[in-house]
Amino acid sequence: AKSDHVPQGGDIKIFSEKVQVKAEPKVGSLDNITHTPGGGSVRIKSEKIDLNGVSSKIGSLENINHTPGGGDVKIMSEKLAFKDMAQPRIDAQLSPNAIKDGQSATSGGSAASSS
Repeated sequence: AKSDHVPQGGDIKIFSEKVQVKAEPKVGSLDNITHTPGGGSVRIKSEKIDLNGVSSKIGSLENINHTPGGGDVKIMSEKLAFKDMAQPRIDAQLSPNAIKDGQSATSGGSAASSS
């Protein structure tokens, strides 16, 4: 290296000052911040609408007293006696002794009857 070399930076200068930035919105959104809307002569009414003379278009109240006939169909509401007529598929009335012996209490036959 050359001992007599002196570096030169040309005409570049380094500043140590603080940069002051003035931040503002791009669109002037706060320009008209004190604006109050006038409204002019517009008034909002809150009256109820009079519906006394209104009637249906089709005339749905012409046959208001109609009761459906249904012909001669009658709805029965009596209880049916299934318990008196119903028979179990298997012999459920076995006595404890008949079960041990393999016999039916009512028929006297074997418990394994053909189905």
